[in-house]
Amino acid sequence: MPAMSTERWHRVVELFEQALELPEAERAGFVDSACAGDAEMHRELQALLANAPATGAWLRDAIGAEVQQLASDAARAQIGRRIGPFRLVRLLGRGGMGAVYLAERDDAQFSQRVAIKMLSYAIGSSEAIARLRDERQILAALEHPNIVRLLDGGSTDDGLPYLVMEYIDGPTITAYAEQHQLSVRARIGLIRQVCAALQYAHQNLVIHRDIKPSNILVDAGGAPKILDFGIAKLLAPIASFEPEARTRTGFPMFTLAYASPEQARGAVVSTATDVYSLGMVLYELVTGQPAHPTTASALESLQVICEVDPPRPSAVGPRAPRRELAGDLDNIILKALHKEPARRYASMEHLADDFGRWLDGMPVAARPSTVAYRVRKFVRRNKVPVIAAILAVGIVLAMCNTRAARELAEVRLTAGYVDQGRQALLDDKHLEAAAYLTAAWRRDDRSPAVAFMLARAVEALRPERLRLAGHDGTVWWAEFSPSGKQIATADDRCARLWNAGTGELLFTLPHDDMVASAVFSADGRRVATASYDGSVRVWDTATGHRVVSLTGPAQDGRIHYRKAVFGRGDMIAAVRWDGSLADVWDARSGVRVTTIDNAAARGPDVDIAVSPDGRWLAIAGQGPEVQVWDTTGWTRVASLPAKDVPSIAFDPARPRIATVSRSGVSRRVFTRWCMDRKRQSRRSRAGMGCIQRFARSHAARPSR
Repeated sequence: MPAMSTERWHRVVELFEQALELPEAERAGFVDSACAGDAEMHRELQALLANAPATGAWLRDAIGAEVQQLASDAARAQIGRRIGPFRLVRLLGRGGMGAVYLAERDDAQFSQRVAIKMLSYAIGSSEAIARLRDERQILAALEHPNIVRLLDGGSTDDGLPYLVMEYIDGPTITAYAEQHQLSVRARIGLIRQVCAALQYAHQNLVIHRDIKPSNILVDAGGAPKILDFGIAKLLAPIASFEPEARTRTGFPMFTLAYASPEQARGAVVSTATDVYSLGMVLYELVTGQPAHPTTASALESLQVICEVDPPRPSAVGPRAPRRELAGDLDNIILKALHKEPARRYASMEHLADDFGRWLDGMPVAARPSTVAYRVRKFVRRNKVPVIAAILAVGIVLAMCNTRAARELAEVRLTAGYVDQGRQALLDDKHLEAAAYLTAAWRRDDRSPAVAFMLARAVEALRPERLRLAGHDGTVWWAEFSPSGKQIATADDRCARLWNAGTGELLFTLPHDDMVASAVFSADGRRVATASYDGSVRVWDTATGHRVVSLTGPAQDGRIHYRKAVFGRGDMIAAVRWDGSLADVWDARSGVRVTTIDNAAARGPDVDIAVSPDGRWLAIAGQGPEVQVWDTTGWTRVASLPAKDVPSIAFDPARPRIATVSRSGVSRRVFTRWCMDRKRQSRRSRAGMGCIQRFARSHAARPSR
């Protein structure tokens, strides 16, 4: 008897189980009706029913084994077959819908080894064919060094689609780590590369949905490669690609051991699904064992996935790296494995960033950033200076012992005000908190903690006028347009223009790295954004369209621009992050006019300003000078002695420039300089706090 196809086996199972539900006297009639015209199926059903026990579970197991054998036999039968210019050499692996073969070019043109994925004859259903075609189209749209490349594709003479991919001659990511005895840090480095590839896929609206060690191979160069997008899902429709396959309700499309809770429940999947599955891979990568124990019952496994939290990796991992895993890395992995998608990392990029902070010894986002936690991280990074500081403080305290005794009562009273203010703030009694904390401030407790709590209390007493939500990471800049109708903000990835009256987001102005500033032109028709991606971009504030993109000298490599300003005519100037150089362009032509060597005003806190008439350009930094340049011939006309200057501004009404200095004991020095006489006109100190930035009103009134 010829081998029965998978679809026919499924039909036999379906009819057999329906027959078992009937009384024994009615089964013969049911078989006659269901198998009318198919004598072979009629005999199969009669034989099965004659030997059927009380349950049909044994038959499902037998049929499953037969299906697996059919698929295995069909896959091995393809070895030696020619597909296009390639000949199948060896079976590399077999999955639920098909098989992957090692193939070699067979047309004598040149030597090449590839991997070819094709469906098995035993599983040639229309759904499987559609999914393989979808995988082929998805891979064609993804080009990333950590995603396996699609080289070619087509259909066999029998009408079955196939994919030709690069051949990765390497082990799975977990096997590679064990073979090379990689440290925990090296394993995290591998996962960060996988994060980058999945972030790229997510940005191209593709969710993998089947991340597991066998789908991440490591090539000879040590680079991980993601493969098998067979059950990938598009986050949104793409005009050039209409998926053929349709996910069937109740049909599990995942690998159970690495599935997320939302996959187990049949709920909607998202990029957080891939975050969870990668967290499962990472758990196994650093501990050597899966996050959840395997069970014989699929139902029990699904329940564990949805309800049981895995133990901390440091509690189950090998003894040697447990100290590295404990704490931050435990928290990172468990955050990725949170049962609620919204409480996982918002993206693969955020997960990779937290890994980077862990590798650098910095505080991570996966745990509350308490003061004590930040102090511990600082001490670990700076052990020698901290020990020296502790010794120095001990000596000073010993010398000042009697004075400390006299001041103890005052300290206790001030501390009492602080404690009462803190508790009032926690109880949302903002007026009471402001009173206590103000009293502590007046008694000279001007610590950052008191300043922070006092600011929170006062802010809570003011009605909020407007909130601009939806930024990526830290907001580095905010500025009103000259008309006051728009607000420009800059964050970790882009600048944004908002309606200042309603808070509505008008336009997103993208960059490839942190945007440090977004400055309006004098007429408010343009805005210049300076970014750490090495570009200064000018945008039309009415349409949000990019007018021009300006870059520095190619030989300087990747440049980080801190701030860009508009000057006379079409001039735009931008200072680099350390203040040592500033580039000047003609914005109309995009040509760089000059690069200013500004060695006397180095950063890292730097500022750049242009006088209202465009005549002068000033650059400030750590000093020891603020340098002023004539924009007509780009000659330096003044060097104003000022150290550690984070902010400068020209007077809009008179030829004067003001600087803020943080040097000296007070760290709150404000100085005004007369540009026509190149001398200091006024110097004052702020009342309290540390001035970081200041600005002059557009309608500033002349003063003497």
